[in-house]
Amino acid sequence: DDFTPVSREIDVTHGYGKKKYTEKVITTLVGVPDLLSCDWFNPKGSKTNTTKKDYQPIPLNAVVVKKWNNKTPPVEKQVVLVTNISVKDPFISFDRYDDRSLIENNLFRELKQNWHFEHPPKKTKEGVY
Repeated sequence: DDFTPVSREIDVTHGYGKKKYTEKVITTLVGVPDLLSCDWFNPKGSKTNTTKKDYQPIPLNAVVVKKWNNKTPPVEKQVVLVTNISVKDPFISFDRYDDRSLIENNLFRELKQNWHFEHPPKKTKEGVY
């Protein structure tokens, strides 16, 4: 298989007014298809339909981040994203993961920050939901 790196360059603007400048930011990824297959990972849950003759396990692929925002990590610290979607364009998986992390780190944190699980606003089911 051909594990050709794919790069994306974007312009990022920093600062305001006279101190405003633009930086070219490069991210380089490598898609690794058909890493292995996973019997227990399927849409209907663990072991569902795995004994059928026509069962096809879902192939797992990987996206290796070689350079992220102009920073090249050492090999032992490179980020590897495991996915079940195609890695012909590894930026699709990368961008989805980036969106997911934003949701987890920003939205969920902000939602939970003022919510005290030991002391919900009401003790009834309607008050909690």
